[in-house]
Amino acid sequence: MIHPLVLVVASVVVAFFYNFHPSNMPGEAHLPFSMALLVAAGGLMGYAKAKSVPSLAAGLGFGALFTGAGYLIQSGKEKEGHDLATVLSVALTAVMGARALRTRKLVPAGIVASAAAISTVYEAQKSIEWHGGL
Repeated sequence: MIHPLVLVVASVVVAFFYNFHPSNMPGEAHLPFSMALLVAAGGLMGYAKAKSVPSLAAGLGFGALFTGAGYLIQSGKEKEGHDLATVLSVALTAVMGARALRTRKLVPAGIVASAAAISTVYEAQKSIEWHGGL
């Protein structure tokens, strides 16, 4: 049986993303919002499958921070949003990459590490652009 807290958190996440319809957000905000959804869903799945509270906390924590980065970008604070998304992406790449190497499993660590690495490259490039280049 799924814990009621998981259902509440999942409902909040769905309601939040419903309010951020893709037609209302600039293209640059899509990746942080997508990463937020990926890691939050992963945390929820980790908890639902293995009752892993650390997975739930990390997934929701990173999800909330990626959502904050997307919100900053969407509200005109592109520098800050891309900077935050870059830092989060680097951290997620390092943590999940190390886990993927240690466990030798593609799912979930390898998938998340790969997505985070792609996010790192994109967000770092956007951050450099918004700071006026190198």
